[in-house]
Amino acid sequence: MLYSLNGPLSNKILALGIKSKKSLKNSLTLKMVVLKYSQLNKQVQFRD
Repeated sequence: MLYSLNGPLSNKILALGIKSKKSLKNSLTLKMVVLKYSQLNKQVQFRD
């Protein structure tokens, strides 16, 4: 359900990132989280 990179969870993460563009550090941290999440998603495919 929320394990897909295009799913609700990543949408929430991206939305939070767009809302809270307070500093470059925050967006860099967000990019790292999304990057690690996408790498994990490629390695392990969850199914509902």
